[in-house]
Amino acid sequence: AGWFPFIGLTMKVVKTMRALAVAGRPIDEVTDEAAGEVAQRLDDWRGAWSVNASFSDHAPFLDAAIARFRDGDFISASSILYQRIEGLMRSNAASSCKEGKLSQKLLAQHAVPNASDGRFSPMLPARFLDYLTNVYFADFSPDDANLPANRNTISHGVVAAAQMSKKAAAVGFLIIRQLLLSFESAKK
Repeated sequence: AGWFPFIGLTMKVVKTMRALAVAGRPIDEVTDEAAGEVAQRLDDWRGAWSVNASFSDHAPFLDAAIARFRDGDFISASSILYQRIEGLMRSNAASSCKEGKLSQKLLAQHAVPNASDGRFSPMLPARFLDYLTNVYFADFSPDDANLPANRNTISHGVVAAAQMSKKAAAVGFLIIRQLLLSFESAKK
């Protein structure tokens, strides 16, 4: 799981992330603070998810991920979340996609349809599309000893348990939050 200036984070955390990056320090130093913010917002986010059609079939899984996260079971929370993120993108794309089979690249493009319109948005749609394509859906080499948690390493069962961390679970919820807002902005 990699960090991104997700809309679900406070500006304070995003500024701390930037300062760490500029200083050449690991951005993971902000994990506890960011995960704490996620934990505080999950009930509000869950309420927003419950009224979105793309999320309805996924609600029981998201509820289970929330419970696992709150219990400190980050392996289970991450395992649930990273599978469901792709499912959310598929549910969202199903209503408007005419391409037939949806590749991961097409799923990401449907998830962030305003990525190339050139307008400024605090959601950074072009960069979020890049994040989904190159971080969430990143390819991997099975020979790599330190594979990050992402959709493909989790789904193919090659990620180490240590990578299924508080950070991975928090990032999963932040991706879902950003997707919800992206889906809603596309409808406007």
